[in-house]
Amino acid sequence: MPETSAILIPDVGKVASSFFQHHNKSQTLSALENQVKSAKILPQFSFALQNWEDNRTAVLNRIQSQNFFGQKLIVRSSAFCEDSSDNSMAGVFDSVLGVLSLEETAAGIDKVASSYTKPVVEDMIFIQPLLENVQASGVVFTHDPNNGSPYYIIDIVESDDTTSVTGGTTNLGKTQYIHHSKTERADAVAATIIRLCKEVQSLTGMDYLDIEFAIDLDDQLYLLQARAIAMDAPCTLQYTLQKTAIEDAAKLVSRINKKIPYVTGNQTLLGNMSDWNPAEMIGVRPRPLALSMYKEMITDRIWAYQRDKYGYKNLRSVPLLYSLAGSPFIDLRASFYSFIPKIVSKDLSSRLVDYYISRLIDKPDLHDKIEFDIVFSCYTPAVPTKIQDLKKHGFSDADIAELTTALRDLTNRMTHTEAGEWRVDRGKIDILRQRQYKLKKSHDNYAPIDRLFWHTEDCKRYGTLPFAGLARAAFVATQFLNALLEVGLLSKDRLANFWRSVETVGGNLKRDKHKMDRRDFLARYGHLRPGTYDILSENYAETPGKYFDWDKKDEAHVAIPFELTTTENLAIQEMLDENGLQHTSESLFRFFKAAIEGREYGKFIFSWSINEILKELVLIGKEYGISREDCSYVNIQTLLANYADSMPFDEVMRDSIKQGKKRYATTLQISFPNLINKEQDLWAFTLTNSVPNFVTLQQASGKVVFVDSKTDHKGLAGKVALITNADPGFDWILESGIIGFITCYGGANSHMAVRAMELNLAAVVGVGERQFQKWRQVQSLELDCVGKRVIVLS
Repeated sequence: MPETSAILIPDVGKVASSFFQHHNKSQTLSALENQVKSAKILPQFSFALQNWEDNRTAVLNRIQSQNFFGQKLIVRSSAFCEDSSDNSMAGVFDSVLGVLSLEETAAGIDKVASSYTKPVVEDMIFIQPLLENVQASGVVFTHDPNNGSPYYIIDIVESDDTTSVTGGTTNLGKTQYIHHSKTERADAVAATIIRLCKEVQSLTGMDYLDIEFAIDLDDQLYLLQARAIAMDAPCTLQYTLQKTAIEDAAKLVSRINKKIPYVTGNQTLLGNMSDWNPAEMIGVRPRPLALSMYKEMITDRIWAYQRDKYGYKNLRSVPLLYSLAGSPFIDLRASFYSFIPKIVSKDLSSRLVDYYISRLIDKPDLHDKIEFDIVFSCYTPAVPTKIQDLKKHGFSDADIAELTTALRDLTNRMTHTEAGEWRVDRGKIDILRQRQYKLKKSHDNYAPIDRLFWHTEDCKRYGTLPFAGLARAAFVATQFLNALLEVGLLSKDRLANFWRSVETVGGNLKRDKHKMDRRDFLARYGHLRPGTYDILSENYAETPGKYFDWDKKDEAHVAIPFELTTTENLAIQEMLDENGLQHTSESLFRFFKAAIEGREYGKFIFSWSINEILKELVLIGKEYGISREDCSYVNIQTLLANYADSMPFDEVMRDSIKQGKKRYATTLQISFPNLINKEQDLWAFTLTNSVPNFVTLQQASGKVVFVDSKTDHKGLAGKVALITNADPGFDWILESGIIGFITCYGGANSHMAVRAMELNLAAVVGVGERQFQKWRQVQSLELDCVGKRVIVLS
């Protein structure tokens, strides 16, 4: 038992089931030191803060007499309020590492003591040898701290800094999820850590634990800290229901991983941030209404109709999105095949799909960048060089020539100034606007169920379908612009200048708020909401004071005209002629601007229809005594299928809600990886860091604020905003005075990335769950988009 001071230190005795209610941090380690067999615990000397204040000389003498004095030490906090079952207070109090002399030790104790802003008599401090020669360190939860579900979650970094995980100061490392029922799938290091967890669980009588650990160069595991997970309530879900739901999801993965009709490729991958990025648009655990709307509006059929129209392989009626226990995943085999021009031979298409899948397996961090870094979906000036890489993977010169010709032909037809399909699609958005006005004008002539059905049908035919085409054209424009930078025909500054010339709805929103009166502004923009498909998210018109400071009169955004210089014009025209691309340099840039602006406008218009659908559901719910909350659990595809059926609508709706609630309760208790290769990945997987998309060349430093649909505009000015999934409904934050933002999900061509470029605002898009959660815990960050880094300031 390590030596302690004489006062305020109860006899720790045997470890009891009420362990963490009776032990602070130092006492916990002291009580476990001689009982834990699967790891070492460093010796310590602990003392009451009151002892230090009363007689610091005596305390220093006791420290000097310790066997470990003379080597580097760490001074650690052990406050009374720390590591309780109600609140961990993790990271609130200081630790001082590497003190050596008695003077340094005293200064370290003073620093830790000063971090106790409201000291109480039970507060303590303790000294330990500093663990050196560390190869890795981290934190393990015995259950998911967000919901109590049965996963070991191991956050580990290979570094000699034992504070890198807990301090949130690194973007390195990985997070492993291992289901309690499948611990045999843990690797050797994880298995050792799990053994420690089980031992501490047994000794403390506490199942829900948060344990800090380190591993030295001799592979010795050290227990640095153990505490109860601070959570509102343990998991209430039946363990067997959760396990059964994962087993059912695994069966679906196994089934679709085999060959399927009309799609080439020997296997598939499933990703939640690829091709239509459901994680960004509806979240990784959407409510049943949002998930079913996204499927109905886009991923069941619309997506494939658009690809076919634009000259890609015909996958009509092939679903793109699969629901695994309520979490949305994209079938990447179907996605990859749909990006191949339809004139490419079946044999080459099959080999391309298999190559794209194998490349993503090798580079899983690219799962949210497949259109930029995995597939060849259009022709750009960078293609002739990049496509040669296929030779390293068994493709012949004839294969490359066939694909190159097909991509050039498709790109010429798609981007044609007059005959391009995107122009037809832009016209269809105007047709949708007319039909919206017609339905609105005759609103009282129809029942809410009729309006619900026809808003849905109109939105698909004249909204999301043409929007999908405009989005494809905008992707091509963005890829082409990036290629011009890559081959040296545009500089970074000139590319940034082009983006500042783009006029999107978001930019107009900022302008119009300053020049329009409140009523007219809300008439135009009031349908937008943070979370386009989320019925529980209030739109701008419902709570305008929440999203906007109407007294604020900042300078409105003004687009800056962009023209090519003579040198750029000549060089780009020469490139176009050499590559057989049927554009002048001027017409090419007109296409870029029109496509990008058209995509944003199309999204703005079809989201009006989505808003009307949600409003009609609320009205229908009121008619039947069903709350808005309960409406979020309904499957809209079930309701639409009942439109022409005599089955009572309220009965169908109530049954759907009942099933939706049951399934969603299970969804909340399950975690899946962002990329699924095989069914085993559902039980044990690793989250590595996504490669973020640094947008613009700006820098910003400031305090961090998390923003969701419940946040209002107050207090955002001068802050760095953290947003989970940012769709157009979050445009209001760009009016709030933020200096930059970070999103968890999203790609280089997502809506918020475009808005950042338009406003020349520092932004980091699509950082991934692991890093996003870490940055949520810090106080301030610096965004360095030039250096492509995010720095933790405090």
